[in-house]
Amino acid sequence: MFELVSKDFKILKYIKKYGPIPIETLLIKFSDENYVTKSRVLNLFENNLIEKTYVEIENEYHALGYIKEYQDIYFITDNGRLIFQNKLIRNKEFITKELPLEIMRSIIFPAILSIITALITLKYF
Repeated sequence: MFELVSKDFKILKYIKKYGPIPIETLLIKFSDENYVTKSRVLNLFENNLIEKTYVEIENEYHALGYIKEYQDIYFITDNGRLIFQNKLIRNKEFITKELPLEIMRSIIFPAILSIITALITLKYF
């Protein structure tokens, strides 16, 4: 399973919000130079987080009688929605559980310790 980085998450979020969406629109919103959009979209597609639309074209030589011609128009899959929701839940859990502890550990405890040290220094020295 591949891990979404922030740029992948932004692209997935955009497809979820505005999809089905053509690749050209994604390239306008997320430049290929800054985001490497084509590779990211291909990676999301290969990991079944987004899907391409297709049209069925009649083909008398094919066993099913038709072939699928994929277009570069993408939409989010159920698996993509699940990954998207899990990422939002992890972010919310970090904000509600871990962030307050990090603030206590990195700001409040050192401040209390420095006040105590200053008081001891003033009293005994």
